Amino acid sequence: MNEEKQDLSNNNKIQKRPISILLVSLLGGVFLLFLLLSIFAADNHLFYTFLFLTFFTPILFIISLVLLLINKRKNKRRTNYFIISTAVLAVLLIISPVITSLNEDTYAMANINFKQKRYESAIEEYQRVINESEDKDKIIDSENKVQEAEAYIKEAEGYVAKGNDYLSNDQFDEALTEYEKAYEIYPYLSGLKEKISSVRQEKNKQEVAEAEAEKKEKINSTLEEGENLYKNKEYKKSLEKFNEVLGIDSKNKEANEKVQEIENVLSEVETIIASGDSLFKDKQFEEALNKYQDAESLYPYHSEIESKILQTQSKIDEEIKLAEKSEGKFSFDEYIEKSKVREYKIVEEEDISIKALGDKLFSEYTAEEIDRLPINKRMKYSITVPRDITEEELKSTLSQIIKEKSTENLEIDEIVVFAWYFKESVGQTAAMGKAEWCPNGEWGGLSPEIAENDIRDSYKIIFSIDIQIYEDEVKYGLTESERMKAFYDLVELQDSIPIDDPEWAEKNDEAYTIIAKNYGITRDQMFKIGIEGITKGWPMPEL
Repeated sequence: MNEEKQDLSNNNKIQKRPISILLVSLLGGVFLLFLLLSIFAADNHLFYTFLFLTFFTPILFIISLVLLLINKRKNKRRTNYFIISTAVLAVLLIISPVITSLNEDTYAMANINFKQKRYESAIEEYQRVINESEDKDKIIDSENKVQEAEAYIKEAEGYVAKGNDYLSNDQFDEALTEYEKAYEIYPYLSGLKEKISSVRQEKNKQEVAEAEAEKKEKINSTLEEGENLYKNKEYKKSLEKFNEVLGIDSKNKEANEKVQEIENVLSEVETIIASGDSLFKDKQFEEALNKYQDAESLYPYHSEIESKILQTQSKIDEEIKLAEKSEGKFSFDEYIEKSKVREYKIVEEEDISIKALGDKLFSEYTAEEIDRLPINKRMKYSITVPRDITEEELKSTLSQIIKEKSTENLEIDEIVVFAWYFKESVGQTAAMGKAEWCPNGEWGGLSPEIAENDIRDSYKIIFSIDIQIYEDEVKYGLTESERMKAFYDLVELQDSIPIDDPEWAEKNDEAYTIIAKNYGITRDQMFKIGIEGITKGWPMPEL
């Protein structure tokens, strides 16, 4: 009974693994076939090996992997067997080219080596063919190939010898050329690759050294050029040279320092020129010229400085000529003290020209004589000045205005200037100062000869000054500025009352009460402020 169970169990095991047994047998048979073909099929072993590698081996390898995975957990012993068989196939796949090469024909290998320029290996194999082969054609061909190979080797060695000579003299380019010729003929010549690599390294070192030397020489020569330009004050050209150096070596200390120095100088020059431009605009030509000359001394090669100096000098020359022509023998020096000229503002300018009658009356001229008379060019200027101006300051200020206007226009024959404290007072109240510039100090006494020939030797400036000293004293609890504002408000309120209003007088009188109340003072005090405003010529609203 037990024996029957045992037999049944064995039969079941056999039935469970027929595929595995079949495949293992197939693997063994194919492997054996491969060995037989490799050993005995001398003429076709390359074909069979190729067929085995490209077709059978991958299939067998896949089958082995599948069997390995199927039996991995079912039967450890069988798993180990399949691991071994898979490993054997993998090893065969890797070493099969070696096995193939070992079995290749010597003559064929010699030809392959010859084509690949492995001449020494080819010579050895051709010699083996010459010594061992019975094929006369192969022997003859092998002898010819040996001679060719030896000739190539000799030619390559000749190029190497030339390269060695060049190398001994550090002629790397020439040496490399000869070595590359040898490499082209026989790349497997012993030590040739190392020589080429070594020469290339030396050549690179030489090129780097030459580049560094050239760079250093370029930097030094450019620095020298920049320094010479700098000493000659040609700053912008010098700056270009130093920036060129920094383009090569951005950390060059000398170039960086010089660039900073030049930029500082150029900045200073531009500041001075800007100051000169401002003075020129204000017609202070002599001061502007001094600035431009200062800038020129720092940087004489500035693109605009020369033209600015010429333009300013031309203006100065014009002023001198105008002054000479305008003044004749007349001088403003006795009338003007520059330190006493105060600020002023021209409020009105009026041309009041007439015919130059001289001492004769208008009625004494015929119509034709009047037509021939020259024009007495007369100008009237109304100005405002500071309230704290003194009499001497006012005279110098009025004289300065006359000098400027007569110099600007040489056609002007007579000038009168009126001065007020307030713009609103111009033409409304008497001027607190007046100056007339005319022949012999007589306004309207210009003769035709003087008008026609611009003769100025008899000219004088006549002043009429009535300075009123203003003190910002407090009255009625109000400062002068506050009283001025109250006066202005009073006049504005009174002007708003229609003149044809039947109650005009009562409303005009009532305005004092209204404004007084606004400023916290009495009506009587407001009335006194009104009188003070009229007396002092305080500003009033325009009608």
